[in-house]
Amino acid sequence: MDVRVSEIVETIYQQLGGKGFAMMIGMNFPILVSEDKKTGNVTATFRWRAHANDSLNLMEVTLDEGKDLYRVTFGSLRGGEAKRQPTLKDVYCEDLRRIFEQTTGLATILPRVINIDQVLPSSTSPARPSRADSVLVNLVRELRGLRLFKILVMRPLLQ
Repeated sequence: MDVRVSEIVETIYQQLGGKGFAMMIGMNFPILVSEDKKTGNVTATFRWRAHANDSLNLMEVTLDEGKDLYRVTFGSLRGGEAKRQPTLKDVYCEDLRRIFEQTTGLATILPRVINIDQVLPSSTSPARPSRADSVLVNLVRELRGLRLFKILVMRPLLQ
């Protein structure tokens, strides 16, 4: 595999979420790579074991270098028989994760695990919490009442 093809496949993998993507969907198969010699388009095929929606376990992402857009095809592979859904054409890179999550029902990003004590404001903290933090604090207090000491909280990575 030449460097250009390798870089394209790595870019697609990172746009989907990289290692977090692989862990969240249970991807334990190698990424299959093919290149159309006529057009030069590169296809990365991802397979996984997790089943959430319609038993899909296959996604092909093809870079159309002429347009710099992707073609995405989902399907299932069982017993050597592949069933494919219609191809989505002209997909922008920023839409890959959303399309994957909507189609398969699988999340592509690892949630951050935090300790409850990190969420609750300390009594010495003079800063007033934001509205979102207040809602989160109330949720944590309710969960603490249920004797839960750690929770998964999805928060933006950039705050």
